[in-house]
Amino acid sequence: MAPANVRRGQFSDAGRRSKQNAGALLTALRHLPDRQREVIALRVFLDLDIDTIAAHLEIAPGTVRVHLSRAMTTLRHELSPSQAMEAG
Repeated sequence: MAPANVRRGQFSDAGRRSKQNAGALLTALRHLPDRQREVIALRVFLDLDIDTIAAHLEIAPGTVRVHLSRAMTTLRHELSPSQAMEAG
């Protein structure tokens, strides 16, 4: 049973928003160039450090940082509330 201070349906609303957010994130990730998507996956999802990513992809650590920065900028822009309002 839900606590008294939680309105009915609040948990289902949160779950629905969570699914929408996950869908928006996956869509935004698909729009990234392949190398940026690789760097994001290795850094964020696998928690690898910059040097390990660089060695794995056979690129310079500075290049990893550039790809990571550009990817994060793109994701922030695509997932910003103002962008969502324009799309909706």
